[in-house]
Amino acid sequence: MDDWLVDIMMSLHRVIAAGYAAAISPDVQQLLGRAPITFERYVADHVSTWR
Repeated sequence: MDDWLVDIMMSLHRVIAAGYAAAISPDVQQLLGRAPITFERYVADHVSTWR
């Protein structure tokens, strides 16, 4: 991996680790008109896709 790409990825990691990406947006609920499902629910609903 090129040095510039490592630098960008490390910067993103620092942003996430500092909690700046922790906010939950209401966009999914507004767009779909229902509450979003959890990742675990998504995986359970689509597990056959990966088998």
